[in-house]
Amino acid sequence: MINIIFKNIIFNDCIDINEISIIYIEISGHSGLNKKGNDILCSAVSALSQTFILTVDRALRIKQHIGRSDGFLSTLITLDNVSAEDRAKLKLLIESLVIGFSEIKGEYPDRIKIEFVND
Repeated sequence: MINIIFKNIIFNDCIDINEISIIYIEISGHSGLNKKGNDILCSAVSALSQTFILTVDRALRIKQHIGRSDGFLSTLITLDNVSAEDRAKLKLLIESLVIGFSEIKGEYPDRIKIEFVND
């Protein structure tokens, strides 16, 4: 099972990060569809996750604390000094990530769990 956790992201009809100072996204686990290196589901989730993290870093230049190991990827983003314009761009990237994960979950509902957690 692949577990995806979005912390401190308010999600009702849309995503709201305006009043948030810290965002945490964690992706962990394996789908178990195939062996490591040949699992299309893990590859899809990995590609979306890594593209998100690299875009936040390279295009928006927002600092992140990244955790990475086998079957685990996380990013902690502090928004205290992020402009309203960059928050809007980050929101769009997060929405894109959620849409991508949700579409994959629709194809493999028993292999992916997506949670929104607010502290």
